[in-house]
Amino acid sequence: MYDTTDLFDNEFVVVTGFVAQTTATDEVRRLDVHISRLQEKLREADIRIEQLEDTEKFMQSYNREEYTRRLMANVRSNTFVRAQSDLYRKLHPPVDEEMDIDELEEALRHINGHLISTKEMHYIYRILDLSGRPRINMQLFCVIAALSEKVAQVNPFVKKLINKFDFEALDTKMEKSKELFRLLAQGEIDIPDGKVSSSSVLVDLLAGGITATHTRQVVGKFDREKKGVVDFLDFLTYIPLFLEVHTRIVSNPFGPDDDL
Repeated sequence: MYDTTDLFDNEFVVVTGFVAQTTATDEVRRLDVHISRLQEKLREADIRIEQLEDTEKFMQSYNREEYTRRLMANVRSNTFVRAQSDLYRKLHPPVDEEMDIDELEEALRHINGHLISTKEMHYIYRILDLSGRPRINMQLFCVIAALSEKVAQVNPFVKKLINKFDFEALDTKMEKSKELFRLLAQGEIDIPDGKVSSSSVLVDLLAGGITATHTRQVVGKFDREKKGVVDFLDFLTYIPLFLEVHTRIVSNPFGPDDDL
């Protein structure tokens, strides 16, 4: 039999359990609502991040376009400024200026500051095939001036070869020289067109009986910038030397008795 106290205790337990269950359910609901709100905020944050990334890409693209536009505008501005300068107009005349071939020798002597013999001038005329030209333009004059500067600075023993050169037979020998340059260029790897390696030139000079001292001097002239290559303009400058080498190799392919 239950007495009043037991009945009261049982009711209290039931009420307490109900209240506890109700409280737990409310807490779960609150947590569910809070989680839902957090998830919604995360979705909004993801959407905002995507929007910001799109904006960043747009701004980067705009900045590149703006940078390119300003750069091109600056280039055009610099080009315009250069075009207005006296020096630019002299170097880039609207009409290609020409000079008489008779004025060439005096002009070359004036600009390079070195003494060039008449024989050396004739040598330049021949290797550039200037005979028969009544006039030359500015572009060709620059090439001639560059070659004359190189000729004026060659080693004394090469100057000696130039000054005793037989120009009547030069046309035929020029073809041999070009053939020699092509042969030196054959099999070259990673060497730009119109150039040969200085090591190939070194071997050719030694094979022709050129002394080690003169060989070092010539290769040093060729490779002043230490790039390991020789361009065709330098090669033209030393054609008398290479023709001498060619003659020696042909006459005595197993090693010349005398050195140059």
